[in-house]
Amino acid sequence: MTNVLLVYSTLFCTSCLYVVALQCTSWGRWLATERTWISVVIGVGYVTAFMRLLGPAPEWWQWLTAWAVAGTPIVARSLYNELRRFEESWQRESAR
Repeated sequence: MTNVLLVYSTLFCTSCLYVVALQCTSWGRWLATERTWISVVIGVGYVTAFMRLLGPAPEWWQWLTAWAVAGTPIVARSLYNELRRFEESWQRESAR
């Protein structure tokens, strides 16, 4: 069980670092906006690599958990950006 928690914890931290790279670096912002498919391939790649640490054939629920753990920071980033764009748009409309 300790190995499983370590894998999921490390996967979550990796996703958080990936989100920081996508949000705070010029190449990350370019990748996320102009080459979204590459950023998805990178994410799928590291989740798959982490799943191999759990063994040769993880159960379906382990895959589901891994995608939820890895996806949470990325979805949070997307929601943050969307809300920020909405707020900026609303402020522009209010200034008129």
